Amino acid sequence: MPSSRHGRAGIQLVRWALLLAALLACAWFALVLRSLHEQATVQAFLAAHPRIDASQASSLGAEIGRARFLNPDEAINTLDAFVQVQAQHLGRAVAIFRQIALREPQNLENWTVLEFVTGDRYPQIYRQAVLAVQALAPPVPASR
Repeated sequence: MPSSRHGRAGIQLVRWALLLAALLACAWFALVLRSLHEQATVQAFLAAHPRIDASQASSLGAEIGRARFLNPDEAINTLDAFVQVQAQHLGRAVAIFRQIALREPQNLENWTVLEFVTGDRYPQIYRQAVLAVQALAPPVPASR
């Protein structure tokens, strides 16, 4: 009978381990949902407010920081850069877009935004962005 008792204890241990794993998965899922909600909140605010002041930028930065906790994706950094653009902190925005470009040199969307944001104020970065966009999305010749 001792083997039967050990078998039941093993099954009980497996059940507890599965319960713990399920609880951890639920907690992680809830945190991811919260992160996505914070990201959507910032996106909606930026869509409704083309220009923001320093206090709004600070508040949005806090939301982005919380969203970044579980989402190290570049989308969060891009959102942060857009907050800087709309807060009229162009230098910070350009710095963030350049960091993204270093980490993701094939990111056409980032290079396109960097091209748009730099323009006349940062001609060297602008030229670099134009070349990157042309390399990643070469013009298509007109059909005959």
